[in-house]
Amino acid sequence: MNYWLKTSMRAFFPGGKDARPLRQPRMVAATVVERRFPHHAWAIASWTALTGPLWTCEAVLSEAIFNLQSEGMGLDSILHYLDSGIIRLDFSLEANRADVLELLRKYADQPMSLAEACFVRMAELNDNCQVFTTDKDFLVYRRKGRRIIPLLAPF
Repeated sequence: MNYWLKTSMRAFFPGGKDARPLRQPRMVAATVVERRFPHHAWAIASWTALTGPLWTCEAVLSEAIFNLQSEGMGLDSILHYLDSGIIRLDFSLEANRADVLELLRKYADQPMSLAEACFVRMAELNDNCQVFTTDKDFLVYRRKGRRIIPLLAPF
């Protein structure tokens, strides 16, 4: 099973030969490290149970860095995860432009962010995935038409 995280950051957790336990990630979401955020305890418990590198895209990484800085939090953890290869970028917006733009049009009434559209597209490209999230928008989003995106969520 491949796991994707979506809170203030979305990411993809594949298993396999490169799998390794991930310990206390700040980067991924303010929910994980900030006790004041809803679902903090759930996020910590769920996060520490996952293994493997974390796959994401530039739009999500940009959003996560902005959110961290907006909350007055440091970037040391997220930079460490990037440097060490725990966070890996493997999505081309250019190669998926038509599909991402179609998702943005489809969910224009939500509204859907570019990062969310990229993440839904990533889920379309990988059938064996699960979105780890505290964002209820993913209850509405569908991949490949009407297929529900599997979630790992506290709701």
